[in-house]
Formats: sequence, C-alpha cells, structure tokens
Amino acid sequence: MLLSAPAIILTAAVTLLALLISVAFAIGVARARRRTKIDAPAMSGHPDLERALRIQGNTVEQIVLFLPALFSVGNSGTLGVAIVGLIVFGLGWGFFDSNNMPILSQIARPEWRATGYGIMNMVSISCGGFGDWAFGALRDRAVPLNLIFGVFAAVALLSVGIVLMIRPRGDVAYGDAR
Repeated sequence: MLLSAPAIILTAAVTLLALLISVAFAIGVARARRRTKIDAPAMSGHPDLERALRIQGNTVEQIVLFLPALFSVGNSGTLGVAIVGLIVFGLGWGFFDSNNMPILSQIARPEWRATGYGIMNMVSISCGGFGDWAFGALRDRAVPLNLIFGVFAAVALLSVGIVLMIRPRGDVAYGDAR
C-alpha cells in the first residue's frame, strides 16, 4: 500500500518538531551551565542546572521510543504494524507519564499536589476516551490508518511540549513542605 502524502508530511513535521524540542532543551542545559557557572562534565551543583539536565535527559530517553513508534504507526499500511507501533508508543507514553508527578512536585505546593495529579489523570483519561471514539469515527469514514495515527501523534507531541514548558515558581523549592 502506498503511503498518502498528507500522512508522510505530518509524520515528518512531528518528527522535526520533536527534534527541535530536544535541541531546545539541550540549549537550555548550555544556558543553565553558563548562568550557574558550572562547567561540563559536572552534573550537579545548582537546582537550575539539575532541572535543565533532567528535562533534556528525559526528553532524549523518550524520543528513543517515540520516533520509531511514530514512524511505524504513522506510516503503517496494515493493522499489524500499527499495533506493534502502538505498543512501543504506549511504553514511551508510560515513561513520559511517570515523570508527571515529579514535575508537579516541583511546581505545586504539597497541599495541592494530589489535586493537580488528579486533574492531570482526569484529562488524560478523558482524552484517551475521546481518542478511541475519534479513531473509530475516522475508520468508519475510511480515513487511512497512517493519517489517523499521524494526527494522534501530533496531538500527543503537542501535549508533551506543553507539559515540558511548565516552569516552577520561584517560591517552591524541591519538595519543600510549606
């Protein structure tokens, strides 16, 4: 089965965006090193540098699963290839989701963390349910699998980008118990 041009373009655009996000976080590490005056190879010494390193490291770790899954799902012509890609994507998404609580702990006061995590889970589950419905509706209209998965990958990448742009407030330090 030949791949449709919109699916190839969308997959390439999402890949380029993922790589640009990764490069931006690497630049963030360089800026944090310059600002804190901590040269490589040191990996600690200031909370800002440690945060930048963690963000960049987590992004690189997750791209290793994200990009192969994106290409296998976004360019699949058969359901079998799409399922394998979805399994890999699900594992990568699980790794990303496991970082949500530490991110939330850096930006929210302790008394608000459970509420924040509950809201994040509610939105995630709601989006998953809507995604299942939308996938079925698009398949019923004979939209190619690769185009559907390409659109879903773009939405997932957008949500990753939004979460990674969250910045901690200056008055909340690492896990302090105010």
